[in-house]
Amino acid sequence: MVYLLLADGFEDLEAVAPIDVLRRADIPLTTVGVSDRRVTSAHGLTVEADAVLDGLDVSDMEMLVLPGGPGVDNLRHSPAVKTLLRDAARAGKLIGAICAAPALLAELGLLKGKRAVCFPDCEQTLTDHGVHIETDRQVTHDLNIITARAAGSAVEFALKLTAMLRGWGAAEAIRAAIHHAEADKSLT
Repeated sequence: MVYLLLADGFEDLEAVAPIDVLRRADIPLTTVGVSDRRVTSAHGLTVEADAVLDGLDVSDMEMLVLPGGPGVDNLRHSPAVKTLLRDAARAGKLIGAICAAPALLAELGLLKGKRAVCFPDCEQTLTDHGVHIETDRQVTHDLNIITARAAGSAVEFALKLTAMLRGWGAAEAIRAAIHHAEADKSLT
């Protein structure tokens, strides 16, 4: 199961693209409201999450996904989110983070010594926490953590998440079905 966290202020495209692509690949995905089922995006889109974080059983979790945007501050202020991220990392689960969300992973020490990308305004936070920033990539991964630069790389990010979970063939099938430009296969 993939759990995608939604906090008020999430970046619309960075949440919707992974939801869409992963579900097209028949990968079970549950959207999780951090504080409530009704969550409003950075651009005023209100959605109803499938579940709420409080009391969520994540024993079947394969991957945890964090969209970026101003909502990352709401993720940052949630002790439950921090615990979930630390537990997922300790268990070697896949973690995907895009835009400002990699900064939260860096602050928690989960990216120390790893390669990552993030929104340009967050690069200093990553550098300050011992992360090697790959400035020539939109999406990258280091071991179990997949990071992406910004909303413009949301579909590429979603395809990479799919590849990490089900192999490049599954991601390529979705890429072709949605007529997305040829993906960078060096990321596999």
